[in-house]
Amino acid sequence: MQTVAILFAALTIEFWLEAVIAKIYYHSQQSFFWIFKRHHFSWWRYFIFFGIPFITVLGFIFRYDRSLSAVLIAFAVVGTALEWAVGYTYHNVMGTKLWTYHRYSIGSYTSWLAMPMWVIAGVLFWSLTRLF
Repeated sequence: MQTVAILFAALTIEFWLEAVIAKIYYHSQQSFFWIFKRHHFSWWRYFIFFGIPFITVLGFIFRYDRSLSAVLIAFAVVGTALEWAVGYTYHNVMGTKLWTYHRYSIGSYTSWLAMPMWVIAGVLFWSLTRLF
């Protein structure tokens, strides 16, 4: 239970911190387009968005078990493959794409940039299994 609480706390702090940093940056630049720029891709936002969860994941690996890294890599690969399969199947059955990726896409059904989300999902799943 404590590991799940730590992960959710880290994610909450990270989302708040990212919003505050963006507002301070755009205010210091005297830019009135901060809302517009918030919704466009930038490497800075991407690394901030996944930075704290990644550090938290590393903490889980070093605290519990080094073999957890293999499980998390498996979650990244399987999750990405599953996302691609669902997107591809939906597109072929329904005739329209369920979602699209524009940067580093894999057949436009998933993206290499989505892999860290699957790692975070793997940590959540692993920590939930430790509860029971």
